Amino acid sequence: MLITLAEKHIWVTSEDAIGAGSRHLEDILIRYNNLATRIWSLVLEKLPPVSEHIAQHIELLECIAAGDSEAAARLTTQHVTDFENLIRAVL
Repeated sequence: MLITLAEKHIWVTSEDAIGAGSRHLEDILIRYNNLATRIWSLVLEKLPPVSEHIAQHIELLECIAAGDSEAAARLTTQHVTDFENLIRAVL
């Protein structure tokens, strides 16, 4: 289920890039997905349960859909910072 949720997140953001007509953004998201997959494969077994971390994607996407850019920016910064700290702790 974890991989399914992660794949859905990448799929949604890639679809948004395609829908917006941004080939550059789509390429960046594909590269991001490749790097994220490598990180996951290296550390997934060492991490505590990350379901809460992945669930944060829902709130972030809701903010984006609602057009609340300030909340989306705040949540994104916190989400990425928390994930970075989690990964660094197990490397």
